[in-house]
Amino acid sequence: MKSLLFTLTTLLSLPLLADDFRATDLPPFATVNVALDSNINVITAKTRVKLEQSRQRQLEIGDHEFSVRASSGHRHVVNSGKYLQEWNFSIERPIRISDKSGLDSEIGAADVTRAQYALGDARHESGRTLLHLWFNWRRKQAQAEQWQQQVDILRQQVQATQKRLLAGDIPKMELNQAQAAVAQAKVSASQADMLSELAAPALKCQFPALALPPRPGYPTPQAIAQNLDYWKSHFLADNHKLGMMHTDSLIRQLQAQRSNADRLPDPTIGLYYANEMGGNERVTYIPVSVPISFGLRAAKAAGADYPAEIAAEQEDSISKQLENETYSTNIQTHST
Repeated sequence: MKSLLFTLTTLLSLPLLADDFRATDLPPFATVNVALDSNINVITAKTRVKLEQSRQRQLEIGDHEFSVRASSGHRHVVNSGKYLQEWNFSIERPIRISDKSGLDSEIGAADVTRAQYALGDARHESGRTLLHLWFNWRRKQAQAEQWQQQVDILRQQVQATQKRLLAGDIPKMELNQAQAAVAQAKVSASQADMLSELAAPALKCQFPALALPPRPGYPTPQAIAQNLDYWKSHFLADNHKLGMMHTDSLIRQLQAQRSNADRLPDPTIGLYYANEMGGNERVTYIPVSVPISFGLRAAKAAGADYPAEIAAEQEDSISKQLENETYSTNIQTHST
């Protein structure tokens, strides 16, 4: 059983190999994919991908917006007593400089990649849950069938005991004992039937799209032929959790670069036009403004490097942990 679970768990995380694997005691992989898509964790992860794609577009566009100003008034010339109409108009917008736009685009793309890894991890974990609930249901079914077989065997023994009692070969106490064994087995069989009936709704609750066959087969588990290096390479190459950690480390590095780029503030550039003195004077100029920081930007940039270091350390720790889990699972599998 451990060998089968080890293989199936791996195959659920390796879709390229799934088409080459068939097991008569499992639902078809096409049915499994539909069932996984109906799982709430997978649905939530898909929505998270869409959310990150929306945020990616926001980062690519940027949060700088145009500002439009307009005003109108009258100028009173005291010497002449004239009232002259005047108005002005301006439009301005901050401009991202120092490749900040490119860094924002890379951060947005990395966020989407991390969400896609999270979707793969959600499918993988949902697959593990499906396997657990599936084999729990299978096990309860098998136990119910075994107890029913036990009841049938004990009933046959009661019939044989009755014949021996009529022949005078045994005392009546042995018949009473045989009938008591049948009664106890019926109680156990009834309990097993109840547990079997409860296991199916538990599976259907989390995977409503999964169709349960009436009586699936019980094949003999096959030994795993591949060695540790084979499984380690596949686990590390296709592990979604490790991919999430690697992408998170990349995001922290990009965010640190973005904070360093923010040491140089974005200038605001605009266009100003004014009609003054009743149209006798027209003023046009291009205003440029730059915010001046007194150490705040430098402090933010200095602190942005630490999350990147933490993410890199966590990625290395997860990688070592996965290698150890692969080794332990491989030893347990080949020892059964």
